[in-house]
Amino acid sequence: MVLTNILLSSLMSFSATSSIVYTPNGTPVSCAIRDELVTPSIGLKLYLAMKQQYPNAILLSSASTKYNCHSYAWHLQNVSLNNKWINDPSPYIQDGSYYEVSYYNVQPRDRIIYYSSSGEKLHSGIVLSNSTLNTNGICGTSRRFKIQSKWGDYGLYEHRGDECPYPYGLDPATYVKYYRYNSTHSHSYTYSSLDDTYHYSKCVCGTLILKHHYVSNNIHLSYNEISPAYVPSYTCIDCGYTTLGPVN
Repeated sequence: MVLTNILLSSLMSFSATSSIVYTPNGTPVSCAIRDELVTPSIGLKLYLAMKQQYPNAILLSSASTKYNCHSYAWHLQNVSLNNKWINDPSPYIQDGSYYEVSYYNVQPRDRIIYYSSSGEKLHSGIVLSNSTLNTNGICGTSRRFKIQSKWGDYGLYEHRGDECPYPYGLDPATYVKYYRYNSTHSHSYTYSSLDDTYHYSKCVCGTLILKHHYVSNNIHLSYNEISPAYVPSYTCIDCGYTTLGPVN
């Protein structure tokens, strides 16, 4: 995605350091460590710009110049720790760490790549779920799936596959392919909280950001020996995160 004019004024101070990450099979992948240029005010402008164009997309994490779509999908889904920018995820496929699957067989946590007509890898994401929608001629079969992906310097979004910036513009993505982590395993999930709404659901095959599954409970706060008070609270039965605030 091309930087918008909202960020152009910050480019004079932009710097990046070359770095390397590794595929699951140990192949080095070139990347960059970049400055964070998104201030809260810029982040709000970027959010509003995308909200106007893609009103059905759900913002999961705010805009950042530290990591991009390929880094999120293939390297690390923890948005608090990911500070790598990857321009080409090809090594993850070329060394056999992931293999292509038919869209008929796509499962949650599979990766999706958006390709231009010339075969350039324009965008990557992680499949969240299947939908019952048929294809609509926009970017191949992408409409059939819910995706989590980072939109360039913009935020991390949950969106329908064809409802994102990449199938549009001067050099649009025209088709997609799907890839799966190349390991036979039984899913084994661990969880960690992100905020009051979401937690990470992590497996060796990939991490998704999911809503907490709250159940109500009470925390006993004894203000004095005579009159104990009970405060409503909610705990996620998946990750154990507890909040006193309202739960949507």
